[in-house]
Amino acid sequence: MTLSTKNTSIGCVFLLIKYFLFFISYFFPFFSLIVKNFWIISKNTKKQTKKTKKGDLIWKFINLEK
Repeated sequence: MTLSTKNTSIGCVFLLIKYFLFFISYFFPFFSLIVKNFWIISKNTKKQTKKTKKGDLIWKFINLEK
């Protein structure tokens, strides 16, 4: 009885790890792309004058994604 419950809990943990790794491998390029674009935008806005607002930065980011 105790052996079967141990096996199912270990199997459940392995299944969770498998899905977690799949989730990371699937969504990591998307997250890295967002971070890279945001870093490029922040670098470009520092070169320009400080007149740009946060709203303009968000719109630039949205336009880059399209």
